[in-house]
Amino acid sequence: WPTPDIAERNGKKLANFLTDYRARTGARIRLVGHSMGGRVVPATLRALNGLGKENFVESATLLGAATDNDAVAVGGEYGDDIAVAAKSVDNYWKSGDDVLNWAYSTAEFDSAVGEEGCEGTPPANYTDHNVDYVPDHFSYHEPGDGCMAEVVENF
Repeated sequence: WPTPDIAERNGKKLANFLTDYRARTGARIRLVGHSMGGRVVPATLRALNGLGKENFVESATLLGAATDNDAVAVGGEYGDDIAVAAKSVDNYWKSGDDVLNWAYSTAEFDSAVGEEGCEGTPPANYTDHNVDYVPDHFSYHEPGDGCMAEVVENF
């Protein structure tokens, strides 16, 4: 049960690190989060928005994300933060993701954005991508089977 809370708290830590890192290097920031890491990314955007960092993140990518499907919508928990802190956010979801269909639904009594996409109106800079061709929850990053070529193409 503490895993989602830890992931969300790590968003603030990552935001602080990225702010310092970019100040030192001037680097463009791209975030990619898979599964529970897909919960850290929106929490990071929320923390960056709280710091007044508009369009700070070049792109944010969610892969099979374990975040509520309505949380990324306009008016949702992270909707405003997505709209402000990132130039673009892409969500790669799979309807047959057995891990999210079972584990997320059981733990959260809700559906994950990684299994259904955004529920509600997405922010203007947010795009859902159905990747039902990915064989399972653990293959998003796999050469040949995964969707990383599509992710990079959308950078």
